[in-house]
Formats: sequence, structure tokens, C-alpha cells
Amino acid sequence: MNPDGNVCGNYRSSLAGVDLNRQWIFPNKDIHPIIFKAKELLSNFSKERNFLVFCDLHCHSKKMSSFSYGCNTAANGGFTSWTKTRLLPRIMAKQTPLFNFKDCRFRIDPDKLGTARVIVWREFGVTNSFTLENSFFGY
Repeated sequence: MNPDGNVCGNYRSSLAGVDLNRQWIFPNKDIHPIIFKAKELLSNFSKERNFLVFCDLHCHSKKMSSFSYGCNTAANGGFTSWTKTRLLPRIMAKQTPLFNFKDCRFRIDPDKLGTARVIVWREFGVTNSFTLENSFFGY
């Protein structure tokens, strides 16, 4: 999602100096064209079908292993909401020692309101909306 920045060695920011994963609320067609187009494609897709899972892939600079960030409740709420948001990461942790459930976090911090996982959860109603973090340092 950041080809121009990556070509120049930036893993978080685009050539415009913007952290693209914080621009999902109102992406600008000229400044954040890839995010703008991705959100447009998601919107068109959601008119035809329901999303089961959305996963945004990132690398983490401090923590080891792989883990995910998710939202605290299901997109539509409900009694089993808390469990639904944690089920897929729990299954992943049971399937492989490369995924650490203890490092997973399920909340929306104020500085994360513009991220892909939060916007897809909020605007498209996807309960299983995650950021999958993988360590730069390996397992």
C-alpha cells in the first residue's frame, strides 16, 4: 500500500511524508491515491457481498513474533461481541507457535481512529478487522 515510499526506503510514510495508515477516514485522491482507491474498491465490493475478514499487514519494530490488533466489540454489537472479535486470533495462536495471542490487543486508541482496521470495522461493519503485526526481528 506504500509503493512510492518503499522505493525510497520509507516503510511508514509516502513520498508526501504522510503515514498512509492514518489517512483512512478521508483519504485525499491526490495526496493519498492508493488509500483513496483501496477504500473505493472496498466500498464497491461491500455493495455486492459481506466481508468476513479484513487484514492489514504491518511490521512491528519492537515486539517479537506475530500478533494482531483488533477492535474491542463486534461491528454490530451483541452479547457474544467480545468473543467474536477474539476468536480468529485465538484460532491462529492454536494453529502455530509463530502467532502470540498474549501480545494481541483489542481496543481502539484515539490515535488509531484513522487506521484501516478501525475504518473497515466502523464503516463496513467487519467484525474481523485486524492489523496483523509481524516482527522485524523474526520469531
